[in-house]
Order: sequence, then structure tokens, then C-alpha cells
Amino acid sequence: MSRRTRTVSPTTKTQTGVRIDARLIKTLKALAQLQDTALGELFEQLVQSALAGTPAWSGEFLQRAHEFAAIYGWSGEAPGGQS
Repeated sequence: MSRRTRTVSPTTKTQTGVRIDARLIKTLKALAQLQDTALGELFEQLVQSALAGTPAWSGEFLQRAHEFAAIYGWSGEAPGGQS
């Protein structure tokens, strides 16, 4: 029986200086902690889901996201009323 070797390309991580609403960051940090994952990994999951056209969250986790947003005062609106 032959074994296939899977080649995995290395992932390069980059530190960024992205400016994000403080209330949104608090909400996202709470969600990352809930998943026991790093904030950067949560961002990657969100972007991958968005690019794939699939929802990142559903059910209970989405409900928790709304609860954390309310706790930290993030309304979901971008500056200037755009969301």
C-alpha cells in the first residue's frame, strides 16, 4: 500500500497595525476567548468565511456575539453610519 505525502506550504504571519473600534476589539477578544483561540485566528476564520460566502457563525455562538456586542457597547455601525 503506497502512502501519499501531503506537502503543506508554510504560513507566514505578519504583525499589523490595524485600527479598529475599541468596543469591537473587546467583543472579538471575548469571542476568541470563548472559542479558546487567538484573536488573529478568529480574524482569519472570519475573512475565510466571508471570502467563501459562508456564514462564520450561527446558532448559540452568534447569539453570544450579539450579547458581547451589547455588553461592550458596539452597535455594529461603522463611523458615519455605515455598517
